[in-house]
Amino acid sequence: MFAILAAAVAGSDIGSGAGTLNFAYELPVDCLRVLPLTHNGEPDGVPISWRQEAGLIYCDRSGPLIIRYVANLTDPNDWDATFSEVLVAALAAKIAHPLTTRRA
Repeated sequence: MFAILAAAVAGSDIGSGAGTLNFAYELPVDCLRVLPLTHNGEPDGVPISWRQEAGLIYCDRSGPLIIRYVANLTDPNDWDATFSEVLVAALAAKIAHPLTTRRA
């Protein structure tokens, strides 16, 4: 859950040529995956119609739009402490056998 972020993004009206999804929004640069979009940006909100193509979100709602997404957190200082502990344990388990196996 620590990697789920929200961002309010401004959109642009692309006109009626794209059907009912007339507004385009640029994804945040650290976005790995967009979570389902809702009217109020909350997970339990009313879903809105949208699609994602080439780093843009197209939807039927004018901006600003609140986008919830899974972020690419590359700085370990931004990670949750429990996640860090689990990652360390998983890495230790992965290298323990090769390090302790006796070779003839």
